[in-house]
Amino acid sequence: MTTKRLLQFIPFIIAIGTIVRCWIEILTSNLIAQWQHYSAIALVAITIYFALKSATYSAISVGLFLLLGTMNAFSMTSTIESFQLRIAGLMTPPLNGLSLGLLLLHLVMNSAVLINLYLDKRERQFAKNYKKDKDIQS
Repeated sequence: MTTKRLLQFIPFIIAIGTIVRCWIEILTSNLIAQWQHYSAIALVAITIYFALKSATYSAISVGLFLLLGTMNAFSMTSTIESFQLRIAGLMTPPLNGLSLGLLLLHLVMNSAVLINLYLDKRERQFAKNYKKDKDIQS
């Protein structure tokens, strides 16, 4: 793994470290693990699989992992924390602040990679449509 690619995983490494610390707290105290703690382990394993499988999948899988954490699909801390925002009288769904912060850090650090993935996809679609139009004209 190159240094540049390793730097792109900093938010995910922080998340894994936080989950490990969470489980150490749970196992060494009288806290009871909730389903959000168990789902964190499963989602980390799935994300690591996709991150190691391909560089293309790594940025997307880490982003989806952190997005699920923001939506409280798992918890990285021993206490399950969330907050809501009121925007123009409407409440947002409960959000996890730590996951939201790591998601924003991930998006900033991987913006070039994500933009390139999007542009590559658009280029493939354009080439496919161009070939289809050229075949129709023939």
